[in-house]
Amino acid sequence: MLHPLNPPLCIPELNYLIGLQRQTLEFACNSLIYTDADYQTYVGVDLVTWLVGRNGSGLKQDKHVRKFFRDLRKLVGCNYADKLLALADFDSDQQYYQYLDDPSFRFAFQPSKTLAHTNVKDCLIVFFELLGFSGYPTNVMAPVLKGVSDFSKSDVVAGFKKNNPWIEFVCPCCDYAFTDSGSGNPEGYTIEHYFPKAVYPNICLHPYNLIPMCSGCNGKKSENDPIAPVDIATGKVYPIAYDEIFHPIKRPVRSKAILDFVAKDGKQEMLFISLDSKRTYNDSIKAFELLYDIPPRWKVAWNRIAYRAHSSLKRALRLVTSDNEIFLDQRLFEKAIDFAIRDLEDQLGSEHLSYPAMRWLIWAKQNQLIELEKTYGL
Repeated sequence: MLHPLNPPLCIPELNYLIGLQRQTLEFACNSLIYTDADYQTYVGVDLVTWLVGRNGSGLKQDKHVRKFFRDLRKLVGCNYADKLLALADFDSDQQYYQYLDDPSFRFAFQPSKTLAHTNVKDCLIVFFELLGFSGYPTNVMAPVLKGVSDFSKSDVVAGFKKNNPWIEFVCPCCDYAFTDSGSGNPEGYTIEHYFPKAVYPNICLHPYNLIPMCSGCNGKKSENDPIAPVDIATGKVYPIAYDEIFHPIKRPVRSKAILDFVAKDGKQEMLFISLDSKRTYNDSIKAFELLYDIPPRWKVAWNRIAYRAHSSLKRALRLVTSDNEIFLDQRLFEKAIDFAIRDLEDQLGSEHLSYPAMRWLIWAKQNQLIELEKTYGL
């Protein structure tokens, strides 16, 4: 992620659903056969009654619920030791966020580790799908809901907006306006799993793994793994040290790297460089490009970025020459550039493409000042 992101203001609700996931796994570990009554003992009457009713509805929109019960029965029938291992792996990985500075950390849960893990994966993902397809009813969520309402993916969206008001305007990943996504979503963006749920189903409801982004970024990333992103063009995998991966909440891109420009073969190129003199973060920067195709997507939109930069500069020039008797000289021109840079910096998160426009003005002042002066008639 390019912009720092706060977690959504619905952590209690998501943690409650994670608790229901765990109770489901605990039930499977301690059961030899499946019965609705036994399942109710572990997770409660309200959830099971709701799920059983949907399981028998015959409706197309409830097919994922029918699949859930099939997968749960398969999980109950798995090897006892494998089920216990899957539960232990689930518990271990819930703490992943606390270890983002630990290079030795490894996710314990692997969907292909045992048959039990495979079935656990299918069961866990349905809990997220229920959040998206219909949401959880009020009676199921009663222990954590305030007031009378259900809980769905739209509440996760609202939770992010409450804790990050600026995401009403720009995608935290690519700095584009959400309306550019073309997704047709009323909220303008999707909720993406930073660690893809197909690979990390055990954290598919974790509040630090659900990230808002435009459908363009979602589509670019798809199921690509931040720890081992794949270059789609070559098939090459780029492993990233766990304590260096860019994480939208813990370690966003701008906390460790900065956009820079170079002139190469008569052309201007954009690239990120590390802010840390001791750690290059080259692998993490490469991963960011592979996951979201940035800055290549900015290169395609260069005309719009340049327009943002020059619009701010023109406003600044009007400001420094507001007195008709003031003659624009190099000193005032450079002062105007500084004003424009601060203007764009103030707009980070509220106006799309302000970040690359700001970084270009900084670079241009240092490397293309004469060309800029000529453009503005000095």
